[in-house]
Amino acid sequence: MNKKHFISKFTALWLVIALLATLMLPGCGNKPTPPVASDAATGTIATGSVIPDSTGQTEGAGESQNTPKKAVKNVIYMIADGGGYDNFTLAGKVKEEMVDRGVNKLAGAKTEISTNLLSALGKSTTKGLYLNEFLVGSANTLLQIPHGNADNYKSYITDSAAAGTALSSGYKTTYCYAGIDSEKAPRASLPELARLNDMATGLVTTKSFVDATPLAFFTSHIIHRYEYQDSSMQALLSGIDVVIGEGTEYGDMVEGATSSHPDLSASTAGYTVAQNKTELLQYANNPATKKLWASILGVDNSSKGNKTTPEDLAASHISYDIDAKQSTEQPSLLEMTKAALQVLATNIDDPDGFFLMIEGGALDNAAESGYLRPAIGEYLAFDEAFGYCVSWAAQRGDTIVIAVPDHDSGGFSGIEKCEEALIDGIITGKIGTDEIDSLSKFNVIQDMLDCAGADTSDMKLHGNHTDMAVPICLYAPDSIKTNLLTDMGLPTEKGNVRTGNGMYYVPNAGDSYTWYTSPALNNEYTIDNTKIAPAIAKALKLGTLEEATAILYNKVGSVKDGVFTGEYGGKIVFSGDVKENSYAKYRDCTYVNESANINAQRNMMPVNSQDAIFNKMALRSIFVLDERLEPENGSFYVPYTKLVEGKLAWTVTITYPDRKMPTVLLGKGTGDITLPDTPGMTYTDGAKTYNPGDTISYTGSNVALTVN
Repeated sequence: MNKKHFISKFTALWLVIALLATLMLPGCGNKPTPPVASDAATGTIATGSVIPDSTGQTEGAGESQNTPKKAVKNVIYMIADGGGYDNFTLAGKVKEEMVDRGVNKLAGAKTEISTNLLSALGKSTTKGLYLNEFLVGSANTLLQIPHGNADNYKSYITDSAAAGTALSSGYKTTYCYAGIDSEKAPRASLPELARLNDMATGLVTTKSFVDATPLAFFTSHIIHRYEYQDSSMQALLSGIDVVIGEGTEYGDMVEGATSSHPDLSASTAGYTVAQNKTELLQYANNPATKKLWASILGVDNSSKGNKTTPEDLAASHISYDIDAKQSTEQPSLLEMTKAALQVLATNIDDPDGFFLMIEGGALDNAAESGYLRPAIGEYLAFDEAFGYCVSWAAQRGDTIVIAVPDHDSGGFSGIEKCEEALIDGIITGKIGTDEIDSLSKFNVIQDMLDCAGADTSDMKLHGNHTDMAVPICLYAPDSIKTNLLTDMGLPTEKGNVRTGNGMYYVPNAGDSYTWYTSPALNNEYTIDNTKIAPAIAKALKLGTLEEATAILYNKVGSVKDGVFTGEYGGKIVFSGDVKENSYAKYRDCTYVNESANINAQRNMMPVNSQDAIFNKMALRSIFVLDERLEPENGSFYVPYTKLVEGKLAWTVTITYPDRKMPTVLLGKGTGDITLPDTPGMTYTDGAKTYNPGDTISYTGSNVALTVN
């Protein structure tokens, strides 16, 4: 036999033997287990492996070592409206006691608590909130500019519209402003930036679609949160893919009432419309459902047709989780969350990812009124949704889950002496439940506890919103967690977010304040709420929110005879009589741009709908600040494609190797554009190289550059 041939066959034999031995080793040669898809109807999930510790920092917090490294592309942004540390802490203690008693839900509640959602993350059981396992810091929620009469009352305490704007855009603003900064200029939100990056977007809330927090994330931009004529139109035409919350398919909150935009509804905007839990789950589990609008009318608001003020309507919400009167067709927050993820991640399955905002909005209604039982019930329901989202994200390895309240509500304190009786009453329904309306306020709870022999002498409730900072809870894959925390301004090492008892105050009339006890917060772990949105944008390499604002909003350059002309082309022409509600004066208007072949009225779909599509967003209701303002402060929305096509302006587009959305610099008909003065970068158009700070003159066509 040829020696060379023998050696070749001998070597091949040993290779076969080695391969068989390898396959016989434990864990070797097995096919990777495919991830288990979430099931919106059954709640079936698969989880990854992370080991969080009790401080909220994590040991290797992120995907397990066996999970393949993936590009992070999804964001689940959760807001427990009004869920400050007072409610957060009490909810955790209630859950601990429920676990000790072997009780899986509050009396009358529809959401069961669980202890095993994080078992694959190194936690087989947990007594407290899932949220507490991921506590990484606290957020300051105060306003930039105080509200109230400066002579006898001045407060920096925020409302939900201003707080939602800070969380979604990274900009502080004024009381009741939504989607605009304190100078009344529109600011792009994370969902808008996401859509510029071709991502799918969704929103879930237990409140109405156009309540303050949802509209700040819906990409609504209005001077006052109660301007429902504009906010509902902007919501319907925002281009969002999934909407689940309280309301009607017109975006309004009262069934059967005359709509301010009768020709525009979720159906005409191209959504599949669900009106109850059965339809919600049915449509969510249908792969053909790509755009879902679930308009659920709150049972607890059966008399809301008799309500006349915007404040009354804003109180509308899906029934409290512990409300014994609730309908079986009222979905829980967890069911709504699963349905949204089913559509976004399975039905749509966008390769560019998705952005989903989930709000436990009814928590705020309960907490600010001192309804402790329903408030705790809402927090436990929110915590279950959070635990599900973290488990869902961990098995994928490509998703950030962040939970932060917009502000604190209620501000109760001094429950230590009666805490045991209070917790027992919340679990069993002995307190906080009334035969008349199923709810009892703080003072009624005190009376009930007194009758049971508990000491309520120190119990105190501020009510409404407070200036207390709120908890930040974060799950992120290993690949980005350290950078994400650093960009937020939070330490990356383990540490105590809360350090004991402290004080906070709320203003009274005049110069007096009332002080309340609260958890003392470690300043190293306390940041401003404006730091979160820019850090998320950077982590996903989406570009900046400032770039999105510059692209989307056409600043008013001049005004003559009531016509607003944009700096980058087009004009707003007003028509008809001035209309007025309790908060604003406005007139119908039309955006006209002959060169771009656009003629779109404020209250209807654009006439030239094909030209109005930019990425996934139809040309929505034109945003223009009304005539109470100086013209130079005005801005209006224009389609992005028209800008980059050069019909409204000429552009310099800069493509970066590590970002999704390019920088788009806009120019007027003539003139120069200065390149960003970024040290260490150079730009090329393929033939010529440019340095930071160089200017490019208009040459009759758009300019495309790449970063070297």
